[in-house]
Amino acid sequence: SMIAAGRMPPRVLSNIMHAMAAADLSGAGPYRQVWTACTAAFLKADLSEYSAHSISNITWAFARAGGAPGGVFAALALAITSRLRDAGGAREFTPQGLGNIAWAFAAAGHWAPPLFDALAEVVTDRLPELNEQELTNVAWSFATSGCPAPRLLDAIFARAIGSLDSYSPQGIANLSWAFAKVGHPAWTVEPNGTYPAILAGQCAPPLLMAVRAQLDPRKAASFKLVELSALAWAFGIAGACQGEGAEPFATLGEGVVQRLAADPRSADGHGIANLSWAFAVSRRDHPQLMAKLANFATVNMSIFSPRDLSNLVWSFSCLGHVPAADFPAFYTALLHSALPVLDQLNP
Repeated sequence: SMIAAGRMPPRVLSNIMHAMAAADLSGAGPYRQVWTACTAAFLKADLSEYSAHSISNITWAFARAGGAPGGVFAALALAITSRLRDAGGAREFTPQGLGNIAWAFAAAGHWAPPLFDALAEVVTDRLPELNEQELTNVAWSFATSGCPAPRLLDAIFARAIGSLDSYSPQGIANLSWAFAKVGHPAWTVEPNGTYPAILAGQCAPPLLMAVRAQLDPRKAASFKLVELSALAWAFGIAGACQGEGAEPFATLGEGVVQRLAADPRSADGHGIANLSWAFAVSRRDHPQLMAKLANFATVNMSIFSPRDLSNLVWSFSCLGHVPAADFPAFYTALLHSALPVLDQLNP
């Protein structure tokens, strides 16, 4: 395979790399050599010989595998942007291919405004062709990239708002997170807006309210921990849940408690920190949840970044639900984890 990689047709090479990345084999044992050989073959390739399908597959594969050699994403961005700017070239990309490209550049953290501008124009015009997963992945990708695309997000909102009841938990979470991240008016509460005012129909962000209506306890039970974390963060960032009307956070909190008990290995430090921050910034009391988060963090300190640890402790301090007298093991573990990384925290 390694010898053949140097002369593989573009379609075969892209299919192999896509399959390896999807199976998480790019860095596993002997497969690492195959991946390295395929990457070397791609670096010698003429991108004009690659079909739109092959380019989107390889772009996705590099991002899924955790990155690419220097210059690869820059070269891909130039090639893809050129095709997207051409009407005929743009039509060669499938909706899934467009979504995969957007996701790949966002996930890889490669800053490519011209590419995202071109993607926004093409995807907006072809939005009816996208399914729910492609639609919400595109929203997530543009929010993550930091490239503004107001016309695209307006179109995504108009498409999604009437059909959220058919969306998957991941789709609802991705959409909510994305609109909260960019501060879109469909999610953001007006300055000085309060939750009672929203419930009364005043200054009500339509997407926020539509998602809130989806969060009954039965449906929330089907959400994964990462999805519940994203939703809690989105509601927290909106500044919407103040005063009375704690329904989203009560439901989210119960869901997180159940998920942590059933599958604690699915938790990640950033998600746990975002959860605690969301409850604290929204002044939502949930002592059982905070105790669960503290107990989880006590035995999993290594998965938290310095910033996550800082947010976690700040949240506990704001809510007052994790006193040192009741959780000595947590604060002892925190001290041992925080002291070596204090110089990594900003003032």
